[in-house]
Amino acid sequence: MPTVRDDSGFFSCHAINSYGEDRGIIQLTVQEPPDPPEVEIREVKDRTIALRWTMGFDGNSPITGFDIESKNKSASWETAQKTKDVSPQLNQATIIDLHPSSTYNIRMFAKNLIGKSEASNELTITTDEAAPDGPPQDVQLEALSSQSLRVTWRPPKKHLQNGAIRGYQVGYREFSSGGNYQFSVISVETTGDNAESLVLDNLKKFTQYGVVVQASNSAGTGPSSTEVAATTLEDVPSRPPENVQAVATSPEIVSLSWLTPPKDALNGNLLGFRVIYWANLPDGELGEIRNVTTSKPSLELDGLEKYTNYSIQVLAFTRAGDGVRSEQIYTRTKEDVPGPPAGVKAGRCLQLCGVRVLASSFQSQRHHQEIYGFLLQPPPHGEQRVRGGTGRLLLPHPQPEPEQAVQHLGGGRDGGRPWKRQRGHHC
Repeated sequence: MPTVRDDSGFFSCHAINSYGEDRGIIQLTVQEPPDPPEVEIREVKDRTIALRWTMGFDGNSPITGFDIESKNKSASWETAQKTKDVSPQLNQATIIDLHPSSTYNIRMFAKNLIGKSEASNELTITTDEAAPDGPPQDVQLEALSSQSLRVTWRPPKKHLQNGAIRGYQVGYREFSSGGNYQFSVISVETTGDNAESLVLDNLKKFTQYGVVVQASNSAGTGPSSTEVAATTLEDVPSRPPENVQAVATSPEIVSLSWLTPPKDALNGNLLGFRVIYWANLPDGELGEIRNVTTSKPSLELDGLEKYTNYSIQVLAFTRAGDGVRSEQIYTRTKEDVPGPPAGVKAGRCLQLCGVRVLASSFQSQRHHQEIYGFLLQPPPHGEQRVRGGTGRLLLPHPQPEPEQAVQHLGGGRDGGRPWKRQRGHHC
């Protein structure tokens, strides 16, 4: 019959015979494995759990040590982390290398020379959260407009979150290889494990930006993602070309030059310049508006109307379109010799025995310059000049011919030349 714990005790044997009597005392000690300790939690942190325990019955054999086992709540005890042979002199220990924000089951065993106790009471403990150990995943950056970028990302890997992700820190800056610019940070709150996105507005046009993202929980902020870069889209130039100059080099050509807008005002890759020009006609009407493009900051406009006022504007353009026009400048093509005058009349004046020549108002459609007078050449009497835009001249002749040939010229600042010969008529 097996012994049990209660069989332990002192037993007395009393013997008597004819010679006398004697008494003996026998102690019976039943040895067995110890009782398990009573375990409780002393302190919980993100990666450690501190225990303490109270020793139970030692099984009538000195305690030789303790074994501690811990496992994730969802795992089996066969996979438990084991700490063996903790000194019997200790009544507390710390379990290390645990994972933050994870739930563990913990139990203990006492050991003596006879054997190992049953498992102690089982504890279920959740470690504290810690800042995430991993960055957000798949951070991407794309341009939406000339002043906005969209950032998208996914949460860190689950085993690196170390707790419930409560938000993200999105840092952005003008991108530079030297990293001289400080990050501006925007906080984004979240309550789930879904993909996230953020639109960055009011950025500089056609500027490269770098972006990083960090995840955060109640314990802190995790590491940054690798910096990604993107450039805002091109826009039209926000300033016009500067110092636009126009010089008339001939009656039909005007030379133009200007300065390129500052680089930070181009808002894109400069493709060229557009020159817009039109004639200001004498009747107050505007001529046909024309434009011509060039890749250089200078241009010659040719085929212009002679001695005509022109308005000129210049703009820069990018792939996004035309930028701001410069202020209008005004120039006039150079003078040229005028066209033929109209309304010249010649006739015989019998009463005066001579030839009367009338140079009426200059009626050519294109003056080409200011008119200062007319030159009349009635051979053989030599030439005579009439000042002004209209003229009247009497040419005496001692023996008038039935018809008198009269040649006339138009004269201006640049002189004159003969255009045609007209026949006189009788008065």
